[in-house]
Amino acid sequence: RLASDDGQNVQTLSRTVFCANQVAPDEICNFLKLPTRSVVIHIRRLLLVAGQPIVFEDIWLPGDVFSGLTTDVLVNWKGPMYALFESEFDIHMVRATEKLKAVSADAVCEEFLKVPQGCPLLSVERVSFTYADRPVEVRQAFYSTENHHYFNEMS
Repeated sequence: RLASDDGQNVQTLSRTVFCANQVAPDEICNFLKLPTRSVVIHIRRLLLVAGQPIVFEDIWLPGDVFSGLTTDVLVNWKGPMYALFESEFDIHMVRATEKLKAVSADAVCEEFLKVPQGCPLLSVERVSFTYADRPVEVRQAFYSTENHHYFNEMS
């Protein structure tokens, strides 16, 4: 959903910078409808355009559903992340909700997006669901919108 302001075709490169099992924050447990202190897989990922980080993502997945998902698996996968979920974990995303909001870059975004703290960013919070309306992914993406924008076409 990333588009260039000048209309040029955007070629993104995904770079996984972190993937580990950890106890989920309470807010993530609530989104995923998991018991408090459940183990989740936490992924941090960058989307780069022409070598420049444009999107920083924090992704949380239920640990029991995605058991075996590691940094190596993510780095070696050459397709879309949801295709990996389907082929390796038999998880099909059937719907998602998103909340968009303007935010200021914090220290984490400064580190990963190489922008100064306080820089305006677009935050996209997504909860994705599989069958039976079960939430299986929470993703918060921060978009640097200096030369790009979030584009969504509905039909």
